[in-house]
Amino acid sequence: MNNQNDPREHYAIRTDDGHYLHHIPHHLLERYRPGDTVTLTSNGQPLTPTPGLRHWWTAEQPVTGPLTVHWTPYPKTIGYQLSDPTDESKQFPATITPAQHSDMRHDFGDVMYRLYDPVNEQQPKQHETLTTGPWRTLEGAPPPAEDDPRWVVDLPASLTNYPEYRWWLPGKLGGLYDAVEAHAKRKRTSLFGVGRSTAQYDGVEGHLRVEIDVPFARPVTRQKTTDWRGKKLKRPETVQETVKRKLVLPVPTWVHGDSYADALADWTAQFTFWTDLINSETGVKACNHCGGHGYIPNGAEKYTPAPASREN
Repeated sequence: MNNQNDPREHYAIRTDDGHYLHHIPHHLLERYRPGDTVTLTSNGQPLTPTPGLRHWWTAEQPVTGPLTVHWTPYPKTIGYQLSDPTDESKQFPATITPAQHSDMRHDFGDVMYRLYDPVNEQQPKQHETLTTGPWRTLEGAPPPAEDDPRWVVDLPASLTNYPEYRWWLPGKLGGLYDAVEAHAKRKRTSLFGVGRSTAQYDGVEGHLRVEIDVPFARPVTRQKTTDWRGKKLKRPETVQETVKRKLVLPVPTWVHGDSYADALADWTAQFTFWTDLINSETGVKACNHCGGHGYIPNGAEKYTPAPASREN
């Protein structure tokens, strides 16, 4: 049979367990409509579909030669016979050819499918050689089963048409800033405000700014007589005093790596670091002795505000 040609260079992924994953493009196999499962071999070595990964096939050794696809076509309909022999008549013979069945459908419509059953003939197994490759080997874990749109690969020019191999090449994994910010916002009950800072810290704009209302270790209360608009309340309210603690966190948007797996490990470690830091800060208490300022006013400092320190 005619060979199917795919002249692109391909890459086998050698996983940690010693297996080799091969991406077989969908267009090479889509035209086969088998009556049973399509199988692939290369130089007699079988390739099996990789569970959870579409279009990826696993082999014990890397493919070094052409692929051969094996399949059995669907059975061929060679005629039709009456489902109930007692329905036989001059108008409805016991057996008819496919051409007769098609002609009679114009007169009797779908009733033909109720009257007649197809007579099928099994087809012999077939095989065809696919010209693919050459193949090169990359090292790494299997690709994520459900993809990951956060990963942006730095594809060299020779690989621009190979998005299926992006997981094993250098790139960057996004969404870290948004994920840490979302975590902070979920803890809203103990936070005053969360957002991206417009000020510069260490010469960098866009740090994650987290403001936390910190209660005193020994509760301090005051009488509230007006609302937020300055309108006098009908009756005073007792509210708990807090100190605002500001965190300015240099959380990056992107995490770079030599491969998706490397970047994902770093991304996960950084997410854990920043969220643990926020979690720990939301549980602190302000010092009653120093008023939550971090220093004890002495002499004129009671009347002269201390200079604002640079926040990092």
